[in-house]
Amino acid sequence: MIIGSIMMLCLFPIFKPGLKQNSLYLYILYFMLFYIIGAYCRLYTMPSPKLERWLGLSSFIFTTILGVASIFNICYQAYKNGNVPDFNSVYILKDMNTTSLLTVINATGLIYLFKNISIPSNRVINIVGKTTLGIYLIHDNPIVRDVIWTHIFSISESVQNLSIGESISYLLIVSILVFFVCSMVDYLRHMICVWCSKLY
Repeated sequence: MIIGSIMMLCLFPIFKPGLKQNSLYLYILYFMLFYIIGAYCRLYTMPSPKLERWLGLSSFIFTTILGVASIFNICYQAYKNGNVPDFNSVYILKDMNTTSLLTVINATGLIYLFKNISIPSNRVINIVGKTTLGIYLIHDNPIVRDVIWTHIFSISESVQNLSIGESISYLLIVSILVFFVCSMVDYLRHMICVWCSKLY
């Protein structure tokens, strides 16, 4: 069932772009698929934890290197010809988000990598962890997303006059800044909710 779902949602749209519809219902199906994959990884273990860690690490490293190498190649070809990078030109990077097979393999590898790792309780990690859903909901909101990446940072225009190294550094800094600001906003929301709950 999982393999069939992955083929239907991640592989078929590569060869049949018309099958991919940017709708709420399709994204709900993707989230259901990821939940099922995570539950499967949690419930069914491999013969040894070392094998799970090795499989998770190798899958994560392979897909990350493949994605980064493809991005570097696209940037290099675009800058060499004086064009703006087009990340949809490589089929494996098309819609490199929840609809990408690369993302599914990468995320599954991370699940297996951290599945058997025991991390001691840490106050900072717990505080930041509480805000991750809020970070996602804030920065990936259709309205806020356009404001952040198009109007505030103007990513497409900003990287045109930068070298490849400067562009990557700029994007990393912007991503970290967006993460930090959204985390602070959600933490402030949490504190306001706690304060209001004490009043009533």
